[in-house]
Amino acid sequence: MKFTTKFAIIFAAAAAFYAAAETFAAPRQNGRIAFVSLRDNNYEIYVMNADGTGQTRLTNNTLLDLTPVWHPSGGTIAFSRQQNGVWSIWLMNSDGSHQRAVPNSQTNLTAGLTWSPDGQQIAFSNGTDIETIRADGTGRTNLMPGNNPPATHPAWSPDGGSIAFAQPGGGAYSNIFGIGTSNGNVYQISQAYTYTIPNCPAWSPSGEKLIPARGRSSPSRGAKPATFRHPPTSTATERPS
Repeated sequence: MKFTTKFAIIFAAAAAFYAAAETFAAPRQNGRIAFVSLRDNNYEIYVMNADGTGQTRLTNNTLLDLTPVWHPSGGTIAFSRQQNGVWSIWLMNSDGSHQRAVPNSQTNLTAGLTWSPDGQQIAFSNGTDIETIRADGTGRTNLMPGNNPPATHPAWSPDGGSIAFAQPGGGAYSNIFGIGTSNGNVYQISQAYTYTIPNCPAWSPSGEKLIPARGRSSPSRGAKPATFRHPPTSTATERPS
Protein backbone atom coordinates (compact mmCIF):
# COMPACT_ATOMS: atom_id res chain seq x y z
CA MET A 1 0.00 0.00 0.00
CA LYS A 2 1.39 3.42 -0.87
CA PHE A 3 2.01 5.73 2.05
CA THR A 4 -0.34 8.34 0.60
CA THR A 5 -3.15 5.80 0.70
CA LYS A 6 -2.14 4.59 4.15
CA PHE A 7 -2.09 8.15 5.46
CA ALA A 8 -5.55 8.82 4.02
CA ILE A 9 -6.82 5.84 6.01
CA ILE A 10 -5.04 7.04 9.15
CA PHE A 11 -6.39 10.57 8.79
CA ALA A 12 -9.90 9.22 8.30
CA ALA A 13 -9.51 7.32 11.55
CA ALA A 14 -8.27 10.47 13.24
CA ALA A 15 -11.33 12.34 11.97
CA ALA A 16 -13.52 9.64 13.44
CA PHE A 17 -11.66 10.13 16.72
CA TYR A 18 -12.55 13.84 16.64
CA ALA A 19 -16.18 12.94 16.01
CA ALA A 20 -16.29 10.43 18.84
CA ALA A 21 -14.76 12.56 21.57
CA GLU A 22 -13.82 16.10 22.44
CA THR A 23 -10.12 16.81 21.98
CA PHE A 24 -8.13 19.16 24.16
CA ALA A 25 -5.09 21.45 24.09
CA ALA A 26 -3.12 21.75 27.31
CA PRO A 27 -3.63 24.96 29.30
CA ARG A 28 -0.98 27.65 29.40
CA GLN A 29 -0.34 30.56 31.73
CA ASN A 30 -4.02 31.52 31.89
CA GLY A 31 -4.97 28.05 33.20
CA ARG A 32 -7.71 27.57 30.60
CA ILE A 33 -8.12 24.62 28.23
CA ALA A 34 -8.91 24.94 24.53
CA PHE A 35 -10.74 22.05 22.89
CA VAL A 36 -12.66 20.94 19.81
CA SER A 37 -16.21 19.69 20.08
CA LEU A 38 -18.87 18.42 17.70
CA ARG A 39 -21.65 19.18 20.19
CA ASP A 40 -23.22 21.78 17.88
CA ASN A 41 -23.02 19.51 14.81
CA ASN A 42 -19.87 21.17 13.49
CA TYR A 43 -16.24 21.07 14.55
CA GLU A 44 -15.85 24.21 16.66
CA ILE A 45 -13.30 25.44 19.18
CA TYR A 46 -14.20 26.08 22.82
CA VAL A 47 -12.36 27.05 25.99
CA MET A 48 -13.05 26.17 29.60
CA ASN A 49 -11.50 26.40 33.04
CA ALA A 50 -9.40 23.49 34.29
CA ASP A 51 -12.30 22.32 36.48
CA GLY A 52 -14.68 22.15 33.48
CA THR A 53 -16.59 25.35 34.26
CA GLY A 54 -16.90 28.41 32.04
CA GLN A 55 -17.21 26.53 28.76
CA THR A 56 -17.30 29.11 25.97
CA ARG A 57 -17.58 28.64 22.22
CA LEU A 58 -15.00 30.70 20.29
CA THR A 59 -15.70 29.79 16.65
CA ASN A 60 -19.12 29.76 15.03
CA ASN A 61 -19.26 28.96 11.33
CA THR A 62 -19.86 26.16 8.84
CA LEU A 63 -16.12 25.59 8.30
CA LEU A 64 -13.88 22.94 9.84
CA ASP A 65 -11.89 24.29 12.81
CA LEU A 66 -9.44 21.92 14.53
CA THR A 67 -6.17 21.56 16.48
CA PRO A 68 -6.24 24.59 18.83
CA VAL A 69 -2.94 25.32 20.59
CA TRP A 70 -2.24 28.05 23.13
CA HIS A 71 0.47 30.63 22.60
CA PRO A 72 2.95 30.32 25.51
CA SER A 73 1.67 33.63 26.91
CA GLY A 74 -1.92 32.36 26.99
CA GLY A 75 -3.25 35.35 25.06
CA THR A 76 -3.57 33.80 21.59
CA ILE A 77 -4.78 30.50 20.14
CA ALA A 78 -3.52 29.08 16.85
CA PHE A 79 -5.75 26.61 15.04
CA SER A 80 -6.27 25.02 11.64
CA ARG A 81 -9.23 25.89 9.43
CA GLN A 82 -10.44 24.33 6.20
CA GLN A 83 -12.06 26.75 3.76
CA ASN A 84 -12.97 25.94 0.15
CA GLY A 85 -11.04 22.68 0.43
CA VAL A 86 -7.81 24.37 1.53
CA TRP A 87 -6.31 24.26 5.02
CA SER A 88 -4.50 27.17 6.62
CA ILE A 89 -3.34 28.29 10.04
CA TRP A 90 -5.43 30.87 11.87
CA LEU A 91 -4.95 32.91 15.02
CA MET A 92 -7.47 34.40 17.45
CA ASN A 93 -7.43 36.09 20.80
CA SER A 94 -8.16 33.94 23.83
CA ASP A 95 -11.77 35.22 23.86
CA GLY A 96 -12.33 34.30 20.18
CA SER A 97 -12.00 37.84 18.84
CA HIS A 98 -9.75 39.04 16.01
CA GLN A 99 -9.73 35.80 14.02
CA ARG A 100 -7.22 36.10 11.21
CA ALA A 101 -5.34 33.81 8.83
CA VAL A 102 -1.57 33.48 9.02
CA PRO A 103 -0.35 34.64 5.58
CA ASN A 104 1.35 32.04 3.39
CA SER A 105 0.15 29.13 5.55
CA GLN A 106 -2.11 27.43 2.99
CA THR A 107 -1.59 23.68 2.71
CA ASN A 108 -3.39 20.51 1.69
CA LEU A 109 -3.66 19.38 5.30
CA THR A 110 -2.70 20.58 8.76
CA ALA A 111 -2.25 17.46 10.88
CA GLY A 112 -1.32 19.15 14.13
CA LEU A 113 0.14 22.50 15.26
CA THR A 114 2.59 23.52 17.98
CA TRP A 115 4.09 26.84 19.11
CA SER A 116 7.80 27.34 19.63
CA PRO A 117 8.59 28.03 23.30
CA ASP A 118 9.36 31.67 22.54
CA GLY A 119 6.01 32.10 20.78
CA GLN A 120 7.60 33.35 17.56
CA GLN A 121 6.99 30.34 15.30
CA ILE A 122 4.41 27.63 14.65
CA ALA A 123 5.35 24.12 13.54
CA PHE A 124 2.76 22.14 11.61
CA SER A 125 2.35 19.00 9.58
CA ASN A 126 1.37 19.56 5.97
CA GLY A 127 0.25 15.94 5.85
CA THR A 128 3.67 14.70 4.78
CA ASP A 129 6.40 16.88 6.26
CA ILE A 130 6.94 19.09 9.31
CA GLU A 131 7.16 22.78 8.48
CA THR A 132 7.68 25.93 10.53
CA ILE A 133 6.36 29.43 9.92
CA ARG A 134 6.49 32.67 11.85
CA ALA A 135 3.22 34.01 13.23
CA ASP A 136 3.34 36.88 10.71
CA GLY A 137 3.56 34.41 7.80
CA THR A 138 7.25 34.90 7.03
CA GLY A 139 10.07 32.37 7.14
CA ARG A 140 8.10 29.30 6.10
CA THR A 141 10.55 26.38 6.14
CA ASN A 142 10.14 22.68 5.40
CA LEU A 143 12.29 20.82 7.94
CA MET A 144 12.05 17.47 6.17
CA PRO A 145 11.21 17.84 2.46
CA GLY A 146 10.22 14.63 0.72
CA ASN A 147 9.62 12.79 3.98
CA ASN A 148 8.21 9.30 3.56
CA PRO A 149 6.18 8.05 5.41
CA PRO A 150 4.20 11.12 6.52
CA ALA A 151 4.99 12.96 9.75
CA THR A 152 2.10 14.29 11.85
CA HIS A 153 1.18 15.84 15.22
CA PRO A 154 4.34 17.86 15.95
CA ALA A 155 5.18 18.90 19.52
CA TRP A 156 7.93 21.47 20.15
CA SER A 157 10.28 20.66 23.04
CA PRO A 158 10.40 23.11 25.97
CA ASP A 159 14.01 24.10 25.18
CA GLY A 160 13.16 24.72 21.50
CA GLY A 161 15.83 22.34 20.23
CA SER A 162 13.63 19.52 18.95
CA ILE A 163 10.18 18.78 17.58
CA ALA A 164 8.63 15.40 18.33
CA PHE A 165 6.19 13.96 15.81
CA ALA A 166 4.26 10.80 14.96
CA GLN A 167 4.98 8.62 11.96
CA PRO A 168 3.29 5.43 10.76
CA GLY A 169 5.34 2.36 11.53
CA GLY A 170 5.00 -1.33 10.79
CA GLY A 171 1.49 -2.67 10.40
CA ALA A 172 -1.12 -0.29 11.78
CA TYR A 173 1.00 1.22 14.54
CA SER A 174 2.69 4.60 14.91
CA ASN A 175 6.15 5.61 16.07
CA ILE A 176 7.40 8.76 17.79
CA PHE A 177 10.41 10.53 16.27
CA GLY A 178 12.24 13.75 16.96
CA ILE A 179 13.86 16.26 14.63
CA GLY A 180 16.49 18.80 15.60
CA THR A 181 15.31 22.31 14.75
CA SER A 182 18.84 23.54 14.03
CA ASN A 183 20.36 20.58 12.17
CA GLY A 184 17.38 18.61 10.80
CA ASN A 185 18.58 15.31 12.29
CA VAL A 186 15.74 12.80 12.66
CA TYR A 187 15.87 10.09 15.32
CA GLN A 188 13.45 7.56 16.76
CA ILE A 189 12.16 8.00 20.32
CA SER A 190 9.58 5.23 20.75
CA GLN A 191 7.47 2.92 18.66
CA ALA A 192 4.22 0.98 18.30
CA TYR A 193 2.21 2.82 20.95
CA THR A 194 -0.97 3.55 19.08
CA TYR A 195 -3.16 1.48 16.81
CA THR A 196 -4.43 3.25 13.65
CA ILE A 197 -4.82 6.72 15.17
CA PRO A 198 -1.51 8.63 15.08
CA ASN A 199 0.20 9.40 18.37
CA CYS A 200 -0.06 12.94 19.71
CA PRO A 201 3.14 13.34 21.74
CA ALA A 202 3.24 15.76 24.67
CA TRP A 203 6.37 16.91 26.50
CA SER A 204 6.93 17.05 30.24
CA PRO A 205 7.79 20.58 31.45
CA SER A 206 11.44 19.56 31.90
CA GLY A 207 11.67 18.26 28.33
CA GLU A 208 13.09 14.95 29.52
CA LYS A 209 9.99 12.82 28.89
CA LEU A 210 7.25 12.40 26.31
CA ILE A 211 3.87 10.76 26.63
CA PRO A 212 2.05 9.64 23.46
CA ALA A 213 -1.74 9.62 23.30
CA ARG A 214 -3.46 6.24 23.38
CA GLY A 215 -5.41 5.02 20.37
CA ARG A 216 -9.06 4.32 21.18
CA SER A 217 -8.83 1.15 19.09
CA SER A 218 -6.11 -0.32 21.29
CA PRO A 219 -6.91 -0.13 25.02
CA SER A 220 -4.20 -2.66 25.82
CA ARG A 221 -1.55 -0.33 24.42
CA GLY A 222 -1.86 2.53 26.85
CA ALA A 223 0.11 5.75 26.82
CA LYS A 224 3.61 5.10 28.12
CA PRO A 225 6.15 7.75 29.15
CA ALA A 226 9.26 7.73 26.99
CA THR A 227 12.47 9.26 28.33
CA PHE A 228 14.00 11.58 25.77
CA ARG A 229 17.29 13.46 25.63
CA HIS A 230 18.75 15.22 22.62
CA PRO A 231 21.08 12.67 21.00
CA PRO A 232 24.43 13.78 19.57
CA THR A 233 24.52 14.22 15.80
CA SER A 234 26.54 11.03 15.38
CA THR A 235 23.74 8.89 16.82
CA ALA A 236 20.86 10.38 14.87
CA THR A 237 19.05 7.70 12.90
CA GLU A 238 17.56 7.89 9.45
CA ARG A 239 13.79 8.05 9.20
CA PRO A 240 12.20 4.86 7.83
CA SER A 241 11.68 4.52 4.11
